[in-house]
Amino acid sequence: MLKGRFIMSIQNWSKDILLVESVQGPEMSDELDQVLQIVRESIEVEVVISFDGVDIITSGIISKLLRLRKTLGDNGQRLVLCSVPSSVERVLIVTGVDSFFDMKDDKFLAITGLNMIERKR
Repeated sequence: MLKGRFIMSIQNWSKDILLVESVQGPEMSDELDQVLQIVRESIEVEVVISFDGVDIITSGIISKLLRLRKTLGDNGQRLVLCSVPSSVERVLIVTGVDSFFDMKDDKFLAITGLNMIERKR
């Protein structure tokens, strides 16, 4: 699915789930652009983004997350955020976008949740 563009922080957890281990700073924006491109090329993928180690989030990152969520949703797929630190969660709450995102405590709960929903289909 990644077609030779493998990046250490973007992994195929399974054939249907893309796990993104977020990085701090400008690289996060580039990473989200790559995830969006992957999602556009493979409409059968769901995305889990781990914010473990991320301290701050910018309006540009929030915008890209919303765009990614919409693209996935248009294809019937889901985006799950996990390991979101309180500093990032507060920014999502203050900006009023926290309700747009499914947030789980860690990546294993996020992936398990996606797998459980998939089995019910």
